Amino acid sequence: ETGIVTYVSPVLDGICPLKVGQKAQPEAVAAVAEILVQALEMAAGLREKTELLDELLAFVSEHLQERITVSDTARKLHISESTVTHLCSKRLGLSFHRYVTQQRLNRARQLMMEYEDLGSVAEKAGFCDYTAFFRAFKQEYGLSPSEYRKIHS
Repeated sequence: ETGIVTYVSPVLDGICPLKVGQKAQPEAVAAVAEILVQALEMAAGLREKTELLDELLAFVSEHLQERITVSDTARKLHISESTVTHLCSKRLGLSFHRYVTQQRLNRARQLMMEYEDLGSVAEKAGFCDYTAFFRAFKQEYGLSPSEYRKIHS
């Protein structure tokens, strides 16, 4: 703490100039030092959360064809289930399940241009069956997969 106080005192003097020879109150210097330490800790925490989010997004992307659950993801990333759900909801604005579904739908739209059989598209995109794919696709885009393909090919 003494080290940071040495750096904070001139900053405090710059913010709130004192008369020549007058020194900042130790309590004020300590308070500003504490605020700076908290800000640095928060910044480090945000960086850690950004790195965790990047890992989570990469994990989902790499495992879209598999069954992906919050608990499996948490276990693989060595974090709690609540951390997974919190990261998704706070940083992505989506539930974990919704994010995974959107990524699968994005993959399916790409695959639809490569594969004729929509059942294969559903499987390769990670949906458990064609019905689940059809339902999610229609809900997201307002069109069936075949209608979407006709319009966009």
